[in-house]
Amino acid sequence: MTKQELRAAAKSLAAALSPSEKALASDAICDKILALDAYRAAGSVFAFSRLAGEPDLTRVITRAASSGKKVFLPVFIPGSRSILFRDVTAAAASGAYVKAAALFENKSYPAAAECGFERCSFSIMEPSDSFPEAVFAADEAVFAKDAANNPIEASVVTAPALILCPGLAFDKNGARLGRGAGCYDRFLSSHRSHFSAVAGVCFESQIFNEIPVDPHDERCDFTVFA
Repeated sequence: MTKQELRAAAKSLAAALSPSEKALASDAICDKILALDAYRAAGSVFAFSRLAGEPDLTRVITRAASSGKKVFLPVFIPGSRSILFRDVTAAAASGAYVKAAALFENKSYPAAAECGFERCSFSIMEPSDSFPEAVFAADEAVFAKDAANNPIEASVVTAPALILCPGLAFDKNGARLGRGAGCYDRFLSSHRSHFSAVAGVCFESQIFNEIPVDPHDERCDFTVFA
């Protein structure tokens, strides 16, 4: 299958799962992540807020924050096919993230925005620019600027860091198929050395024996699924 055909097949397989099946699988996936040596050792966890057809990592996000780890969530930069991450640790530990996620699920987007989380062009819940941007070294924080070249608040990533990557399909060799924008491939190509582990996360039906890859595609070290 081509990448386009595989994306369509993977979307159909995820859509075929009932809400209860997705909830049960998400819970099992969270259990597996929380049991990982890479998670237990991590000072920072890079996670994601789910799209339809992706596992719900809310329990990992809140558990990590409440246990003293830093938690970062992605923000898609319009027009650039790139992502950055923002530090949502305080919101995840206080319950604000859970509240925003529930509001977002009910399409109460203005109320979710009051909690600091906005709807992006991909309909994903993203942390607003009120949350500090992730940087990998203290000296980077000094030079962090926004699009207008104004200084911005930054949060230095606590090593070691674990990144949990969403995707439409994964194979047993760590290949990952995203939605076609290449955002995670670009981010990992620049920052992979900062992570102790790169983990794919998906439902079991999205695991294939082999998926097509291009030279620029970044592989995961392993995939967590259920």
